[in-house]
Amino acid sequence: MKRVSPTDRRDESEQYGGSTGDSLRILRVASDIYPDVSGGLGLHVHHLSREQGERGHDVHVLAAEREGGGRGRREDRDGYTVHYHPELAAPFGNSLCPSIGRSLYEHLAEFDVLHAHSHLFFSTNMAAVAGRLTETPFVLTNHGLRSQTAPPWLQDLYLPTVGRFTFEAADSILCYTDTDSRRLDELGVDTRRRVIHNGIDCSVFRPVETERSDRQLLYVGRLTEAKGVQLLIRAVAHLDAEFPDLSLIVVGEGPNRGHLDALVDELGLEETVTFVGRLPNEQLPELYSESTLFVLPSRNEGMPRTVLEALACETPGVTTPLPQLTTVLSDGGLTVDDREPSAFARAIAELLEAPDRRRAMGRAGRRRVVEHHSWETTVEETLAEYYALLDDQPTTTATHERRADVPRGVDQ
Repeated sequence: MKRVSPTDRRDESEQYGGSTGDSLRILRVASDIYPDVSGGLGLHVHHLSREQGERGHDVHVLAAEREGGGRGRREDRDGYTVHYHPELAAPFGNSLCPSIGRSLYEHLAEFDVLHAHSHLFFSTNMAAVAGRLTETPFVLTNHGLRSQTAPPWLQDLYLPTVGRFTFEAADSILCYTDTDSRRLDELGVDTRRRVIHNGIDCSVFRPVETERSDRQLLYVGRLTEAKGVQLLIRAVAHLDAEFPDLSLIVVGEGPNRGHLDALVDELGLEETVTFVGRLPNEQLPELYSESTLFVLPSRNEGMPRTVLEALACETPGVTTPLPQLTTVLSDGGLTVDDREPSAFARAIAELLEAPDRRRAMGRAGRRRVVEHHSWETTVEETLAEYYALLDDQPTTTATHERRADVPRGVDQ
């Protein structure tokens, strides 16, 4: 498969602009994008688009217009362009925007690469169909196999059917971890894939000169049942008598907020637990730096940016033993095998009583993030995979290759 040069490409519409020279034209499909939607996926999409734009590539993002509806709009921001499409409905938080499909049909031929984020969204399903029907290389980032909002029974139906189709429509799947890649093997997906770690900007997320508390726990993320904030609040209740000056700061919004408010009232923790809602990303380094521990009791995750951000600010973590978290926290915190409030309380208490150990963990955690989760490396390796597909040359780190003798779009 050879890249089509701008001069060979059909005339490009004024709406989608144009590019010249050796830069790529990248069409990105993402249900979530920061700052419209908080969460790791939206931040990943924003930062990747911005960094690729700063490197001279022409990046356009098709995203959901979650509020306002109407005919959609275009917004130029931070070196890339967002094309919003009206949301007709959002079952389980999954935006349904049929006009994204129309834009793919009308404009995909103008681009060198199609890159969609998460197989779990309707918009990505439409991108998968477009990937099957065209010669434009289709890249799909796996942000975690299972949804944190859809019911398990629905996911059990979706993953081996529509989910598998979406994965297999891709020319390349980008996974955050080897564990994520192996789970695709278990699903029966044999598409070419490459492990590219989720990264953060360690020049932004770094220790800030502020007084670090000895008794402040921090959670940052969506407030969904799968994130386990209710477990964290119950763990704090176990610690209340032993650590009367303990506080928990909860950053984020989500469908579970009302239930969590009620739980705090029920447990009498109104003076201990503070919900601050969404915060701009720029305010987080100081909050991480002043906190004692970052706690994430999630049931399932991809590679959560918040853990990386906390470690980059030298704040140790306490999390569930998901394989990807066990690796990153090998020397930067603790993982708790038993997903029970009492078990989390014991792990938190262990570190609250060990300030020297916490400091050592914080330094080791930042070292690991800087060495293995640099955002610059994430961007460079993603671009390298684009070029490898365009040149039809396999990369040495790819774990699976599409068979060269099988036509694109035909099941193997």
